Amino acid sequence: DERYPAERVIEDLEHDVRAFLFAFVHYRSCPIGGNATAERLLCIVLNERMEQALNRVFRRLALLYPPANILAAYRGIVSEQPRHRGSALEYLENALQAPHATLVLPLIDDRGDAARLRHAEARYGFRYVGYRETLGTILEEGDAWLKTCALYVVGARRERELLPVVEMSLGAREAHVRETAAWAFGLAAG
Repeated sequence: DERYPAERVIEDLEHDVRAFLFAFVHYRSCPIGGNATAERLLCIVLNERMEQALNRVFRRLALLYPPANILAAYRGIVSEQPRHRGSALEYLENALQAPHATLVLPLIDDRGDAARLRHAEARYGFRYVGYRETLGTILEEGDAWLKTCALYVVGARRERELLPVVEMSLGAREAHVRETAAWAFGLAAG
């Protein structure tokens, strides 16, 4: 007996997979180590977006499969213990129906980051080109908080080349996006 419309759950699952891969691809631009800079803030937010999207993926799977098993699999996947992670991955490989496995397994399998990047490009057209391009893409496609963080980076770096994209954010619905866009525009244009 299905309590949730599977089509809607799968649609939302696809949305969360896309969100994970968007953040994952643009996380590639993050400076390793470093101080508490504008860039570092954006990296923290991108990492949080990946974690949140993965969590939502498993919550949605729990609507389609036994919730206790999916929760255990999620805990195994995010575990630092290779044995727990391996067991969780094996369970998911066997339990998930093909359409769900096709969506979820590339996010968590052991093929590595290069395979995930290829998957992100093949499935959604996401690819890392360079830092400036990442900022532009986030300003065009990111959620309000990601845009705000990217605008902060643009302003801090005085990225004149991104002024046209920053200008689009001056009319954003969210006040924090508009205010940060005005601040970034002033610094970059100045």
